[in-house]
Amino acid sequence: MIKIEISKALRNTYGDRNTQVSWQWCIDNFGLPGQQPSGYRWQYDTHRTFYFSNEQDAIMFSLRWS
Repeated sequence: MIKIEISKALRNTYGDRNTQVSWQWCIDNFGLPGQQPSGYRWQYDTHRTFYFSNEQDAIMFSLRWS
């Protein structure tokens, strides 16, 4: 499990679909959280922390949102 935290400002940024932008980006790129038969691909807590099971996904997320 790879843990990545986003900033408070980003946490409170919402997009066109009225969803938090980095959360929506994960859905668009990785699918819904926790929906793989073998476990989750990514998860999100309601504060500012994302968890990834795949290092490549974590790197993509970090490059986009850090």
